[in-house]
Amino acid sequence: MEAAQKQLAYLDLNKTKYSILHLEQSFHVGGNKCGGPLANRLHVQCHVMCVEALSQTDNSEIRNDDLFTAKFRDFYSDLYTTQPITADTIDGYLKNANIPHLSSIQVEEIDQPIRLEEVIAVIAHLKLHN
Repeated sequence: MEAAQKQLAYLDLNKTKYSILHLEQSFHVGGNKCGGPLANRLHVQCHVMCVEALSQTDNSEIRNDDLFTAKFRDFYSDLYTTQPITADTIDGYLKNANIPHLSSIQVEEIDQPIRLEEVIAVIAHLKLHN
């Protein structure tokens, strides 16, 4: 009985080896390189994922590659092209923005050295053990 089980295991192992060999040969796998049939399958999938036509606002389609490329080029050039920003534009934006401003006294005090009274006031507000 054990001899029959060993024979069956040996045949099963040989069948598995043959299946793996057949799989490698059918896809031409050599190391990390993929060969003919596998590359052809991937090539077909690539075509499935490609954009075939571009719809416009008037429901017409663009299928010509040159027009297709021109539309993409125009779209992205408009998207990434900005108008020059002038000082007047920036000033107008900052006047309308709700940004806090320093008073003239605060502007003068920024350049002054830190006074002893300020240090004492800050220390008084510190939490213990920090």
